[in-house]
Amino acid sequence: YAENGWYNTKTDRASFKEKAFMISNEQKLEGDSLYYDRVRGVGEVFRNITITDTVNDFLIYGDYGIHFEKEKNSMITKQPRSIKIFETDSLYMRAETIYAMEDSLGIKTVLGYRNVSYFKNDIQGVCDTLVYSGADSSITMFSKPVVWNEKSQISGHTIVLYSDGKNPKELFVDKD
Repeated sequence: YAENGWYNTKTDRASFKEKAFMISNEQKLEGDSLYYDRVRGVGEVFRNITITDTVNDFLIYGDYGIHFEKEKNSMITKQPRSIKIFETDSLYMRAETIYAMEDSLGIKTVLGYRNVSYFKNDIQGVCDTLVYSGADSSITMFSKPVVWNEKSQISGHTIVLYSDGKNPKELFVDKD
């Protein structure tokens, strides 16, 4: 949908503006303007973007995004931030770049790259790179991560946080 733009039926390319969005079975991609190449399976969205993943309860925001349909991965830059929605809380993250990927089994991985900060009601942290794996609900933090909650703070070379899908369960710290 868009309120302004064009679609070329011969090349299967489109450029939409003004309240532009695209909906698939699992995602909604929206922004101020959207370019889509159906043959290549590539969509780009510019300014005020939102990617809504209804299957995995993820929202990703930013000012530039590109999605590769066939590879099932996306990259968001220019002030990207993401929200992983849980039943009673959400995990918020921001970074210089956010990548969202899906493997052949449909398992989502989200990577925050450079100057990552995140928070949830019961935990907060900073690191250079963060990887959230939907396979086991783990969060791996690299390059001198720091994790804290109300009363505690821990740091190391690498930190892996396992959750039960809702709440933190185990924390492993590699200090080397």
